[in-house]
This record gives sequence, structure tokens and C-alpha cells, in this order.
Amino acid sequence: RSDVERGRASSLPARAASTNGLTVVNIGSLPHASMDTVGGVTRVDEIIFHTRDGTKLSARLWLPDGVSLDADKLRAPAVIEILPYGYATATVDTDEATYPYLAGNGIACIRVDSRGSGNSEGSLDDEYSPQQQQDACDACEWAAAQPWCTGAVGMMGCSWGGFVALQVASLAGETANLPSASREAPSLRAVCAVCATDERASDDMHWMGGSLLGENLAWGAWLLDSLAAPPMPVASSVGTASPPFVLSGDTSPYDSGDEAAAGADAEADPSDGGQSSWESR
Repeated sequence: RSDVERGRASSLPARAASTNGLTVVNIGSLPHASMDTVGGVTRVDEIIFHTRDGTKLSARLWLPDGVSLDADKLRAPAVIEILPYGYATATVDTDEATYPYLAGNGIACIRVDSRGSGNSEGSLDDEYSPQQQQDACDACEWAAAQPWCTGAVGMMGCSWGGFVALQVASLAGETANLPSASREAPSLRAVCAVCATDERASDDMHWMGGSLLGENLAWGAWLLDSLAAPPMPVASSVGTASPPFVLSGDTSPYDSGDEAAAGADAEADPSDGGQSSWESR
């Protein structure tokens, strides 16, 4: 087959999300897949979506080669990670080491700032609260409905992101037999949770065997300090992902290795007329 025919055939049909079964995909069959490439990946520095109560959540998006925001032919399954650590600040290094690789293998990746953290609106009411779980479910269904997505969504994460993934999977299972309007995250197909548990009272960084751990105090103090930071201005730009070098608002490749020049070019010729999406909000 031609490359285009292969891409169309290997993309999961959008309606595959209408069943509650687990979709198992051979990574080698995904669009433009290889086991090591990050070439052709597009990064969208910031994209906004609304939760069911109208709160705006901010996310960063990585799209596989050949998949665009207004895709009409080639689409990809999506994987989501939701964290209260700003994607524009705290997790840049790990995000850029993870998502370009996955997107290079045909999986669209979405890194969401939790409500009340990073560049997202609202208040962070607690750890793994029902509100956060609802937001995560909304993120799944928003992603599934996008023209670049096949309709099949997964969740992943280490620690906080892993906990949320397990909780959303539980909600999806508990509501699977309810009327469609009452179902949570019906598009969720799989989760990958690392350093996470569904036994929080006995196996967590805060509690172990029912006893409160000292780590809880250190982590709580650090999180409070982190959440006190203001949102990070991010240009609404779309470009080719460049994992080795990351500058806010600039997603062009750095052939010369001159970060300062690349940053100056981005500042002199912003794609949004000089006003970031953060400033406009």
C-alpha cells in the first residue's frame, strides 16, 4: 500500500470509541510508526478546553506526523496526563523526554494542568477530589471529540497522574451501564499508572499501613509553594517539536543550536500579535 493508504487503514475508526471494550493496538501498525522516531511531531504549546462547569483548563499537545488540528484524513488515538505541576515550568524536561517519543510512534499526547494549577483556571480543592476526577473525565471526552483523534483515549501518569488515571478508570467502569448522559469517560480505553495505587490508606506516599508518613509534610509544603507561582505566559504557537531545546512560545527546530537567537526571533515575530493566550485571559 501507499503511505497514505497505510495511514488511513491503521488509524482506528472514530466509532471504535462507542463500545466499552478495551482496544489493543500493535504500535507497529499505528500511522507512520517506528520504534525510535520523533521526527515530524507537531507540538501545540497551549490549547484550552472547557469542563462541564465552564472552567478553562490549559494543556499542551503533541501530534504525530501527518496529523493536524483540523485533521480530515489521518487521526490518532490519544493519551492524557493530568498534573498540578505546570507543563510550562515544572515538568518541561520530563514532558519533552516522553511525549515527542510517543507522538513519534503515532499517539497524540495531551499534558493537562489540573484545575487551579499551572495555566488552568479555578481552585485546586484537594488531592484527587471528585471535582478533579470530573475534570479528567471531561478531558477524555474533549480529546475523543477532536477531529485529530480516533475517539479512543488512554490515560497515563506517575504518582498524581497515575492515581487520577486509576480513579477515572474506576468511574468509567462504575457508570458503564448507565444511560449515556450519565456515563463518565466512555471513550477511555486503557490506563498506565506508575507509582500509584487504589489502596490509599495502606499504600501511598502520605499513608503506609494506616500511619501518616513524614513525607506528607515535605511534599505538602513544596506543593503549596509551587501552586503560589503565577501562570506562565505561553504563546499560542504550533510548530515542529524540538525535544533537545525548549523555549516557551518557540517550537521551531534549532539547527544552529543558538537558543538566544531563536528566542529573539520568536519575540520579534510572535504568531499571535504580541499577546499570549495567557495575557488575553
